[in-house]
Amino acid sequence: MVAPPFLCSHFLGQCSMRRLGLEGFRLNSLGFRKLVLGYQRERFSTVKSIPHPPSHLYPRAPVAVCAAMMPASKRQLDSTPMYDPHLLQELDWSQNTVTFSPAISPANPGDGLVLRPLCEADINRGFFKVLGQLTETGVVSPEQFTNTFKLMKSSGDYYVTVVEDTNLGQIVATATLVIEHKFTHSCAKRGRIEDVVVSGECRGKQLGKLLTSTLTLLSKRLNCYKITLECLPKNVAFYKKFGYSVSEENYMYQRFFN
Repeated sequence: MVAPPFLCSHFLGQCSMRRLGLEGFRLNSLGFRKLVLGYQRERFSTVKSIPHPPSHLYPRAPVAVCAAMMPASKRQLDSTPMYDPHLLQELDWSQNTVTFSPAISPANPGDGLVLRPLCEADINRGFFKVLGQLTETGVVSPEQFTNTFKLMKSSGDYYVTVVEDTNLGQIVATATLVIEHKFTHSCAKRGRIEDVVVSGECRGKQLGKLLTSTLTLLSKRLNCYKITLECLPKNVAFYKKFGYSVSEENYMYQRFFN
């Protein structure tokens, strides 16, 4: 232990006093330590601790902002439906023109099955696995899916509908109704059914029929003046059961990329 300078001079001064015969002063090793420790306490007690800045100067970001800045792959995905589920519940199923055996309906699609609107969290329930059995889906990131989902939802013109197996927590069928706004027919709306597909393990459970009939009735409920779909020649007889007829027009297209 090294004594501070003033203690050294103090100690020497006291020794000189002893040599001069002055009594009443005794400085042993314990007393010397106490002097040194007292000096250190006095010295370091003068160092002020740096106070934390007031919290109002550095406010914390709201939780919602933090969640929005987080990648979709990291944050909890939303279970909000793409459209109002009550639209499905309000359908007049008595207008259905297709026979189901055994009987099923949007409210009762089968044991352990639920027919409902698509939600954002369905990306983790095999939605693309089912859609990929119909056509090329490409590589879609969670962020891309979330952005497209929100765009469709905000437009109010997309009715992507799915059937979920609640026992497996997986999507097993899907179909989409798209609404087109027209200037013709007194600015009427036209419905279009697209992307009807049922998972291979669930074919034979009438889910394709159920989705097509449901979206056909939904387009009527949304006041569309007509509804159309595209299909292969081998499927024409199937769709005639729902009241569809073959158009005299030819379906033509150009493909710019897959």
